[in-house]
Amino acid sequence: MPCTRSGDGPRNRLSVGLVLHTFHSRPQESASLTLSTGQRPAGRRLRGWSRSVGVGRRQGVSAGRKVLSIVAGVTAVGGFAADWNRTHLFNPNWSPHARFHDAQTVATGALLGLGGLWALNRKGSAPQRDVALGALLPTFFWASMGAAFGFPGAEGLQSEFPELVPRVRGVWIDERFGSAVMLGLIAVGYGLDRRSQADQARR
Repeated sequence: MPCTRSGDGPRNRLSVGLVLHTFHSRPQESASLTLSTGQRPAGRRLRGWSRSVGVGRRQGVSAGRKVLSIVAGVTAVGGFAADWNRTHLFNPNWSPHARFHDAQTVATGALLGLGGLWALNRKGSAPQRDVALGALLPTFFWASMGAAFGFPGAEGLQSEFPELVPRVRGVWIDERFGSAVMLGLIAVGYGLDRRSQADQARR
């Protein structure tokens, strides 16, 4: 075995001190240490962890998707809230067949709204397609509500219960305004989500 001279002790300690100082002050030059230890320097591990946390925060639910989720939820339960009363399903002046068609409308809204919520909360590999589907399904319901005013003899709630419908300067704020507001919210929500996805793609 080789012998170590007693005079080399301070020199060896000085060399070890320089190596340790270099490791702490210049972590980018400490990659050679990973060859022998098999571990990355602590500084790099912390920086990588902080980057992963930042990415997780950026991938949260966008404001646009939240707006679309609210619209889909209103679509799903709105028919029950608006029609499950004496003005529609329990209207004594309506025939059974008229109630049937109103019940069909309520069920259609519920299915389209629940379908939109499912698409918006789906963890799939194509988020843009899921958001588009989540926006499109409620759109069918609210667009059909507005289009219904184009049919002969179709009128809003004010035709039977004018006391329940607000009127501003001679204009009834009826179902057609509700349709326009919800379609506008869908457009805003979808646009906000597309912008959020574009911003993430540029990062």
